[in-house]
Amino acid sequence: MYIKKTARLEQAERTRQHIYESAMALFNQKGFENATVEEVAEAAGLSVGAFYHHFKSKQEIFARFHISQDIRYQSFYDTYIATGLHADKSALEKLGFFTRFTVEACVDLGLGHVRVVYPYMLTDEGFGDEIASTGRIYYQLMYHLVAEARRLGQILSPLPDRQIVNDLTVIARGCIVDWCINSGKKDVREVCGTVVDLYLAGIST
Repeated sequence: MYIKKTARLEQAERTRQHIYESAMALFNQKGFENATVEEVAEAAGLSVGAFYHHFKSKQEIFARFHISQDIRYQSFYDTYIATGLHADKSALEKLGFFTRFTVEACVDLGLGHVRVVYPYMLTDEGFGDEIASTGRIYYQLMYHLVAEARRLGQILSPLPDRQIVNDLTVIARGCIVDWCINSGKKDVREVCGTVVDLYLAGIST
């Protein structure tokens, strides 16, 4: 009985992720306000009833935002930080690469997407709590990178690891919000890179 229940839960999780990905593609194409629940269901190859079985509304789709992003963060870490392109870089450089990627991963979703997700963080307390949960993959990877840089003597600042992770998170979110305010006209990667590099230089001396 337990195995069957687990299989059902896993299938439901896959379906929710499929709906999320289909909806994001549709929102980026038509805009969040212009896309209907019926169109989201059609894009996912499901009935409207099946959609409402998994999500109460279009807005609730964004509750999967952090889950989907954490999957991308873990993949980037495994592919480029732990091995691959950045494997031979210093721990501090890896921290910088990872922080910049978290910004890029949001920006790549599109201006319309981010402009809907961020207000949802502010208006839905539960969603905001999930985004800020230190149990997320994002925070686990950030704490690991900060601890590694400190262990290797590359972080000399007396600031606690928690503060450094929080500071870099605020910087990343600030860059994303600024990008939205400027309607995506700024090169957010360049702006974020400059601010992150300055911060890392400050904690390494």
